[in-house]
Amino acid sequence: MAFVIGWNLILEYVIGTASMARAWSVYFDNMIGNHISGFFQQTMPIHVSWLSAYPDFFALGITLVLTALLIFGVKESAKFNNVFTGINLLVVLYIILCGLFKIDTHNWNLDPSEVPADKGDGGFMPYGISGTMAGAATCFYAFVGFDVVATTGEEAKNPQRATPIAIVVSLAIVFLSYFSVSTVITLMSPYFLLDPNAALPQAFERVGWGFARYFISVGALCGLSASLLTGMVPLPRILYAMGNDGVIYRFMGEINPRTKTPLVGTAISGVFSGLMAMVFDLHELVDMMSIGTLLAYTLVSVSVLILRYECDTNLQIGTHSEKGNRNKEAQPSQFFPALKFNLKTLILPDSNEPTKVTALVS
Repeated sequence: MAFVIGWNLILEYVIGTASMARAWSVYFDNMIGNHISGFFQQTMPIHVSWLSAYPDFFALGITLVLTALLIFGVKESAKFNNVFTGINLLVVLYIILCGLFKIDTHNWNLDPSEVPADKGDGGFMPYGISGTMAGAATCFYAFVGFDVVATTGEEAKNPQRATPIAIVVSLAIVFLSYFSVSTVITLMSPYFLLDPNAALPQAFERVGWGFARYFISVGALCGLSASLLTGMVPLPRILYAMGNDGVIYRFMGEINPRTKTPLVGTAISGVFSGLMAMVFDLHELVDMMSIGTLLAYTLVSVSVLILRYECDTNLQIGTHSEKGNRNKEAQPSQFFPALKFNLKTLILPDSNEPTKVTALVS
């Protein structure tokens, strides 16, 4: 189980880092008039359906620079991350507060005749339930990252108290930010006129606030930088833990005595993420990451429920052997005693005593 979850988390963070680097490059390219993509599409096109249209060396460079920053240590990289996050929050507040003065509720009540043929049916849910669910699957990516808090528990002064609070607060802030920004933007401009690569600056340009484009763009790049840096932090620690346990090569767990960081694991993960950012399209990266993330989170959740009621073999091995001999004939089904192990008892157990099934998981 640990092997599967560990490799799924590696998949999550590698692809997450690659997708953030690719998004950073795409957004910056859009700001300067798509000169980067235009140059590489003309000089080095890639004619493979499941790869990007061009090699994004800019995304590779961003990843390598931040990898070098992480090698110097968590404290140094955390300072940059705090600055990026602070600027991003200020821009989010600016978008929400200023956007409220330019909202038009008609944009949520568009008639089908006002909408292009291939852009849905208008109204509040132009693509129906199926479109909403498809969008939710992609937007799940926006909430990925809260588990980063748990991987940095060794750097916290009181992780038992700080870790749960940090996870809940971060999820609440992320939800309120995305909910408020998406509400304001879709009320400012019809949804089908928004550019997927730079929706926020374009929405403000449409309402006559073109000067806000640069302020929002700087905030967006700072937000992407913070997300990219945060997504790169836990991967070396996962490689370090798995290397120490012998699940992967042990050299991954070697700590540099000068920087106090897993230098080899950080370098390998950064280079691999950069190469994926260079050759894969952003949409493909997000889809791949969602698959690995959902699987990893599901396995972790099930494991927590089961391990919560795992018996202590050191204390109860004698008791289990004695009871097993006495009750061997009285209980024909030792694997499912009384057939009471079901979904209800898994979530709301009748007692804290382990069942025969949970006792087998260790």
